[in-house]
Amino acid sequence: RMWEGDVVIDCLEDRRIAFEAACCPFYRFGKNMRRANLGSCFLQAMAYFISLVAVLVSLIAFSVTKHHVYLYMGLGSVLLIAIYTGYFRRRIRKQFNIRVSISELAFSNKVFKQITAY
Repeated sequence: RMWEGDVVIDCLEDRRIAFEAACCPFYRFGKNMRRANLGSCFLQAMAYFISLVAVLVSLIAFSVTKHHVYLYMGLGSVLLIAIYTGYFRRRIRKQFNIRVSISELAFSNKVFKQITAY
């Protein structure tokens, strides 16, 4: 199978991929999309990169001007990235029959409970 294993432990086995994913997540995302035949590496990476730049520009503009519209634009861009990457993550899981691990479900449930507690 193309993708199998745990995220935390398996990413430390290949440090090049771990470093690449930490420093250039948009490039890693594009490569994964190309490997899954879900589009070209360049187009997928650029869509992710442009969204990421929009977040950074919005947050910098907010910190300089203190106008809340830039903060809302940044949050909207974060939401756009989450929807975009989540959609393709779901397609990869369905295409390659990747099961969700129990640790991933437990982690996401714990985070969800902490967020909704506030």
